[in-house]
Amino acid sequence: MSSSGNEKINNFIQERQLKANSYNNVVFEWIPYNQFNEIKETGKNGSMTVYSAIWKNGPLYYSWYAIRDSNKEVALKCLHDLQNPVDYLINEVKKYSIKNNEFLVLYGISQNPDTSDYILVQNYLILSGNENIDDFVQKRQLKINSNDDVKFEWIPYNQFNEIKETGRSGAITVYSAIWNNGPLHKEDRGSNNYTRDSNKEVALKYLHNLQNPVDSLINEVKKYSTKNNDFLVLYGISQNPVTSDYILVQNYLILSGNENIDDFIQERQLNIYYYYSNCVVFEWIPYNQFNEIKETGKNGSITVYSAIWKNGPLHKENRRSNYYTRDSNKEVALKYLHNLQNPVDSLINEVKKYSIKNNEFLVLYGISQNPVTSDYILVQNYLILSGNEKIDDFIQERQLKINDYDDDDINNIVFEWIPYNQFNEIKETDKNGSITVYSAIWKNGPLQYNENEYIRVSNKEVALKCLHNLQYPVDSLINEVKKYSTKNNDFLVLYGISQNPVTSDYILVVTWTSGNEKIDDFIQEKQLEVKYSFDVVFEWIPYNQFNEIEETGKNGSITVYSAIWKNGPLHKKHWKDENYTRDSNKEVALKCLHNLQNPIDSLINEVKKYSTKNNDFLVLYGISQNPVTSDYILVQNYLILSGNENIDDFIQERQLNIYYYYSNCVVFEWIPYNQFNEIKETGKNGSITVYSAIWKNGPLHKKHWKDKNYTRDSNKEVALKYLHNLQNPVDSLINEVKKYSTKNNEFLVLYGISQNPVTSDYILVQNYLILSGNEKIDDFIQERQLKINDYDDDDINNIVFEWIPYNQFNEIKETDKNGSITVYSAIWKNGPLQYNENEYIRVSNKEVALKCLHNLQYPVDSLINEVKKYSTKNNDFLVLYGISQNPVTSDYILVQNYLILSGNEKIDDFIQERQLKINDYDDDDINNIVFEWIPYNQFNEIKETDKNGSITVYSAIWKNGPLQYNENEYIRVSNKEVALKCLHNLQYPVDSLINEAKKYSTKFDMFLVLYGISQNPVTSDYILVQNYLILSGNEKIDDFIQERQLNINSYNNVVFEWIPYNQFNEIKETGKNNSITVYSAIWKNGPLHYNYHNKYYTRDSNKEVALKFLHNSQNSIESVINKAKKYDEFLILYGISQNPNTNDYILALFSEEYCVICDEICTDIQYKWCKPCKFMGWKSGNDKIDNLLIQLKINEPSDLRFEWIPYNQFNKIRNTGKGHFVTVCSAIWEYEVTLLCYNDSQKLLVKVKEFDSSFKIYGLSQNSDKKDYILVLQKEYCLEYGKGGFAVVYSAIWKDGPLKYDIDKKTYTRVSNKKIALKCLNNSSNLIDKFLNEVKEYSINKKSDILNVYGISQNPDTNNFIIVLEYAEGGSFNNWINNNYKYFDWKNKIQTLLYIIEGLNGIHQNKKVHHDLHPGNILFLTKSLNTFNRKSLFISDMGLCEDVNNTSEVQSYGVISYMAPEVLRNEAYTQAADVYSFGDSNAIEIRKQFIEAEIYRKSHLSDSFKKIKHPQAIYTSQLVPNFFTEDFLKSEYLSCAILDK
Repeated sequence: MSSSGNEKINNFIQERQLKANSYNNVVFEWIPYNQFNEIKETGKNGSMTVYSAIWKNGPLYYSWYAIRDSNKEVALKCLHDLQNPVDYLINEVKKYSIKNNEFLVLYGISQNPDTSDYILVQNYLILSGNENIDDFVQKRQLKINSNDDVKFEWIPYNQFNEIKETGRSGAITVYSAIWNNGPLHKEDRGSNNYTRDSNKEVALKYLHNLQNPVDSLINEVKKYSTKNNDFLVLYGISQNPVTSDYILVQNYLILSGNENIDDFIQERQLNIYYYYSNCVVFEWIPYNQFNEIKETGKNGSITVYSAIWKNGPLHKENRRSNYYTRDSNKEVALKYLHNLQNPVDSLINEVKKYSIKNNEFLVLYGISQNPVTSDYILVQNYLILSGNEKIDDFIQERQLKINDYDDDDINNIVFEWIPYNQFNEIKETDKNGSITVYSAIWKNGPLQYNENEYIRVSNKEVALKCLHNLQYPVDSLINEVKKYSTKNNDFLVLYGISQNPVTSDYILVVTWTSGNEKIDDFIQEKQLEVKYSFDVVFEWIPYNQFNEIEETGKNGSITVYSAIWKNGPLHKKHWKDENYTRDSNKEVALKCLHNLQNPIDSLINEVKKYSTKNNDFLVLYGISQNPVTSDYILVQNYLILSGNENIDDFIQERQLNIYYYYSNCVVFEWIPYNQFNEIKETGKNGSITVYSAIWKNGPLHKKHWKDKNYTRDSNKEVALKYLHNLQNPVDSLINEVKKYSTKNNEFLVLYGISQNPVTSDYILVQNYLILSGNEKIDDFIQERQLKINDYDDDDINNIVFEWIPYNQFNEIKETDKNGSITVYSAIWKNGPLQYNENEYIRVSNKEVALKCLHNLQYPVDSLINEVKKYSTKNNDFLVLYGISQNPVTSDYILVQNYLILSGNEKIDDFIQERQLKINDYDDDDINNIVFEWIPYNQFNEIKETDKNGSITVYSAIWKNGPLQYNENEYIRVSNKEVALKCLHNLQYPVDSLINEAKKYSTKFDMFLVLYGISQNPVTSDYILVQNYLILSGNEKIDDFIQERQLNINSYNNVVFEWIPYNQFNEIKETGKNNSITVYSAIWKNGPLHYNYHNKYYTRDSNKEVALKFLHNSQNSIESVINKAKKYDEFLILYGISQNPNTNDYILALFSEEYCVICDEICTDIQYKWCKPCKFMGWKSGNDKIDNLLIQLKINEPSDLRFEWIPYNQFNKIRNTGKGHFVTVCSAIWEYEVTLLCYNDSQKLLVKVKEFDSSFKIYGLSQNSDKKDYILVLQKEYCLEYGKGGFAVVYSAIWKDGPLKYDIDKKTYTRVSNKKIALKCLNNSSNLIDKFLNEVKEYSINKKSDILNVYGISQNPDTNNFIIVLEYAEGGSFNNWINNNYKYFDWKNKIQTLLYIIEGLNGIHQNKKVHHDLHPGNILFLTKSLNTFNRKSLFISDMGLCEDVNNTSEVQSYGVISYMAPEVLRNEAYTQAADVYSFGDSNAIEIRKQFIEAEIYRKSHLSDSFKKIKHPQAIYTSQLVPNFFTEDFLKSEYLSCAILDK
C-alpha cells in the first residue's frame, strides 16, 4: 500500500477504505504520481488546473475478488496555492460519494512531486474557466444518483455544428444545432457504463446582455428539472467564444417573439414531468402550421375556426415511454381572441383556465397568432358557440370541469350547445304552464367517453323541455340548468341547450315529464337523487300501464289492488351497467288513497315515508292516478291489510325499516288465520294460551344478503301465542310486539300478527314457546330469551335459557347436600339448545347437575334472584341451562353443568362466586383458575416439606388434577404435583380461610396459583391447594415472600423466593463495607423464569449471582425486608437465603448495570465501577495504590477517571528515542534486534560492561555515514519513546481506552484505542511512596495546565510501576519548534510563553515547586501550529515536584543550563528557582528583542533557521556530580541567583 507521507492524509484514506464494505464502493487510495502517462492540460480556472491522463494500474474494484482496470483514462484535478493544503484537500474529497457507480467518481489522491500540488484523481472533468460555474456544475454532477438524472456538464462551443437561428425574443436568441458528441447517458438501467448519444439535435438558448452574467446564468439553470426524461431537458452550459454569451443547451425551444408569452410557455413546459404521460405539451404553434381553416361560430370578441394542424400536438405513446411523438394532421379548433385591451395578459389569463392534462375533455394544445390581424389564437380540440357570450362562457366552464382521468369523472356529461336542426321527429308529449315537452330524435346524439376517447351515440331519443315567456331568458336558463347533475350515468340526464329558431325559446335537452308541476318537480327531485344501481328510479306511471286489476284489501281511506304493470319498473341488472332496463309484466300492489284533504301534499308526504332503495323489502316504484276517480295511487311491490288502520300502519312502519343489506331482518306481516293447520294447545298461563301450528306459506326471508328476492319457508312449525281479555287490544298487542327484536336470526323470532276469527283474540306468531305455568317465571324466561342475539359474535354463545319439564331427566342421583341445597346428577334427554351454523340444535343425553332449592320463603323471587347471579354465556365455566320443578316436592331446580359442595354453606357460596366469574369467551379470562372444593381423598404421596408457626406444607399428587381450558372445553391435568398448605389453630377457621384465599389471583397463568380448598378429615384443618411453596422458617419473611409471589403478574417479573444456602457453590468475596459483604456464587438450580415456547416456568441452572450478606440481620427481620423492597427490575433480587453458620440473611442479586453494595447504577457499567462506593472490578493488589485510586476525587464530569489499568490493555508499545549520548533503534537482521548507537566509543565500552549473562549481545557494528558505534542486542532490550534520568517513556495504544463522561446519557463511556504515553519508573516497585507522590502531581482535570494522568499500571516482567499519561503528539518544546519555525512568529511566541507561565503559576498556587523545568518537560499535544490553542501545551515530568516546605532532601537534579545558581550551591530549591529555569528579564527588553528577532526571522526563513540540537547536548535531568558543584561554588556566576522576596 502506498503512503502519502502525510499522517493526516494517510489516516483519512484508511478511514475511507475501512468504509468500503460493498462491491459498489470506491476503493479510495493514494496514487503515486509516476502512475500517470500522457498527461495533457484540458482546462484551467483560478486555483485549479485539469489534466487528462492514463493511469497505468488503474482503479481497484471488486467482482468476486479485487482487480484493477488498467490504463484507465482519468481526469487530474490539481489544486494550487492552498492556505491549509491538507485540510482543504480532505474537505474537497468529502464532497464526493463513496459509490463506484455514481456519475462522478473520485478514485484517490496524488501529488505533483515538482509543485507539491495535491491532485484529485477522478473519472471526468471539463472546466468552463469560471470558478463559480465550475463549482455549480460539479455540485450538480455530485448529486447524480439515478439513471433518470440529467448528466449536466460544461459543453465546449466547438462541439456544435449546423448552427441556425430559429427564434428571437428580447434578451434571448435560439439556434438549432448538432452536438457532435451528444449528451451522456447510461447504456441501460443495470449498467454502470456511460455512453454518448452522438450527433444529437439540440436547441441553443443564447442569453444576451446579462447584468450579472454568471449569477443570472445559474439562476436560469435552477429553473430546470434534473430529470433526464422530463419534457424539457437541460443538458448543460456552453459559451460563444466570440460574443462571450452564455448558452443553455436544451432539447427543445420555439419562441413566439414575445418575452412574457415565452416565459409563460417555458414555465408550463418545465412542469411536465416524465411520469405524467397525460400532460399537455403546451407550445407556441406557428400559424403556417394550419390548413383548411373554416369559420364555425362567432360570439362578441371570439371567432372559432376549424383547421388541420399539419405536425399535430406532441404526446407520449404511453406512460413508460421516454419519447414524445406528434399526432400529425390533427383537426383542431382555433379560438381567435379579438380586440383584447391587454392582449398578452388577457391571453395568459384565458390559458390558465384550461387544465394541463392531455386526456381531459377540453384540451388546449398551445398558442398561435394570425400574422395579418395579430389576433392571438387558442388552439384546442373542440368548440361550438351558441352566439350568446354568457351561455358560451357557462358551457365552457362546464366542459373544463370534465376530467376523464378520474374514475368518478369519466361519467361526466359532455354538456354542449346543440343546434336545433339536429332534432328529428319532434312531437309534443305534455304541457304545463310555462313549459312544453316534446319527444325528438337527436341525429348526432350525445358525446360519451369510451376507451380513452369520446364518441357520439347517434339517433338518441330525447325529451325537449321548452321554456316559454322567461323574464330573464339567459339567467333563468342557466339557473334551471344548474339544478341538474353533471353525471352521465344518473337517471335524469341534461345533455345540453338548444334554441328554437322560430320562437327563440331556449330548450333543455333531457331524457323524460307528468302534468302537475309540483308532482313533476318532486319526481324530478327524486330522480336527480338516483346515484346507484340499487336506487329506485321513481317515476310517473300512466294508469293505462296496469292490467288485471283486482281488489285485495280495504281499510278506512285505503283500498289495495293487485295488478300487472306492462312495461314494469326501471332497473339496472348489475351495478356496473350504464343503461337501465324494464322488468316487464311485473306484479305490483296499487295502494289507492281516497278522500285526501290536500291530495298533492298528502301524496308527497306519504311517498317520503318509503325508502329510495330498489332492493329493500318494501319498494315504491312510482305514482299513478285513476282517471275515473282521480284518486292518486302508490305503485309498490307488496301489501296485505289487517282491516285495522293502526295495526296496518304499525306493520307498514316495520316493513319500511327492512333494508336490503339486512338479510336477517324479520319480514313482519299480517298473517291470515286460515294459513294455520294442525293447531294444538301446548301450555297455559293466566292471560296467555300457547298452541303449536303449521304455517302453510311460511315466513318470508332471504337465503343470502346478496339475494334480491325474498322466498317463503313453507309448512313452517310455529307457536301461536293467544292474548286473552286485553283491555285495549290493539295498543296492548303493539306494545307486546315491540318487546321482540326485528332480527330473523335471533333465538326468539316474531314472524307477524294474526287474529282468531271466532274469539277475535289477537295472536303473536313466533318460532318457539314453552310455559312453566307461573306468569312471573315465564316473563323472566322470555326476557332472557329475547336478549339472545346470534348475529353478534359475542352473543352466539348466549345460553338458551328455558323452562325444562322435570320428566326430561333420567338417572337422578344425589351427590351432595348443604343446608337448604341438595345436588343431584342427572341425564337430560333432549339436552340444551346450542347455536350451530345458523341454527339451534339440541345436545341430547347431556349430563347435568340439578341444584334443588328447599324451604324458600319467597320461592319465585328467590329463584329468580339466584338465577340472576349466573352469566348468560354458554361457554363460561359455570353454565345455567334453565329452571325445572320437582312435581312431588314443588322445589324449584336450577339445571347447571357442574357442582361439588364442601358441606359448609359459606365456603360453597365463596367457591360458587369465584366460579361464576370465569369467562372463557374473553382472551383475558380463558386463563382464569377453575377454583373448586377438592375432596381430601384426591391426594396421594403426601409428604411434609416445611413448617412455620401456624402453617405446615406438604407435597402431594392430585389424582384428577386441576381443570384447564383447552380448545373450547375444560379438561383435567391428572396426577398433578401440588403443595398442600395446611392452616392450623385458626380462631375463625372459615373466615380466615376465605380471607387467605382472597389474597391469591384468579388467573391460571400467574406464578402462584391456588387451585382450590380441601380439608383434612382427621384434624379438620383447612388446606389451600396450590402449585408451589417453600418456607424459610420465619413467618414474617414467608409472608413477605408470598406477598411478592402473589404480585407476579407478568412473565417478565422476577420469581422472588426463599433459596436454601446449600444451593450456592464457588462462594468468593468481591467487596465489603461496614455492614455488608458481597460474594459471587454459583446458584445450582438457578432462578425460575417463564418459558414462552413451552408455556411453563423453568430454572436457569448454574446461574452466577451476587450474595449480599447483611451482618447481624438476624436481629432485625424488618430491615432485611425493607432492603428487599428497594429492588426493582434493573437490579434483580432473586430471593433471600441465610448463612447457617452466622445466621446472616443474604440477598441473592444479579445486575449488569448496578453496584451491588449501594444498589445505584454503576458509573462505568463495563468495569462495574461505582463512584460513590469506589468499587472497581480491577485492583492493583497493592494497598497503597488502591487507596490512591479511591483518594483521587472527581470534582466535575469532565475530569478524567483515574484507575488501575492492566498491562495487557496496551498494544503497539513502541518507539525509538535519544538520550545519554545514545540513539535506540529497532532493526531486522536475520531476526528482529535492537541497535544502541553511540557517538562516543568510551560510552559504548562502559555500556557493554553493564550487561550480564542474562542478556544477549550479538556483536558490534558501525554507521559508515555518521561513524557512530553500534551495539547489537536482543530485541527485548527496549523500544523507548523518550528517556529521562529516572524513567523510560513509551507510546502505546490503550485498547479499551479512558473513561469519558457523557453529559446527555449521564454515564461514562470509554474512548477505545486511545494513544497514550507510558512512563515506566525504574525500580518503582521498591520506591512506592516516591512513585505515588509523582502520580499525585499530575492532573485529572481536563482544564489543567499540567499533563493529564489516566491511571497506573505495572509491567508484569520488570514489576516496575507505570504512569499512564496523555500522549503528546507534538513532542517536547524542542521537537515542536523545529516543525513549526516557519510560522512561529512573535505573537505565537509570546502566547506560548504565557501558556507556560500560567502552568507554572498553577503549580506555585498549589504551594508546589516543580524542581525540573526545561524545554524537554514542556509538551505539545498537537504537531501543527494550525491547531495550536490554549489546551495544546502542558508541563510534564512531575517526578521531582514537592511542597514548598519539603525541599530539604532534594539534591541537585536537572539540566544544568536551566538550574538556578543557588541550587548549584546545594541550597534549598524554591519557587524562585522554577522562575529562574523559565528565564527572567525586563519586559521592555523582551519586547524589543522579540520585535528585532521577528524582523530578522521573516527575512531569513529557511531550513538553516531550524533549532539545531548539539549531538552531545543533554536535555535529560540527572543528578549533578558533587565534584561539579564543589568547583561551581567557587564561580563568580553564582551571584546571579534570583532571590525570594
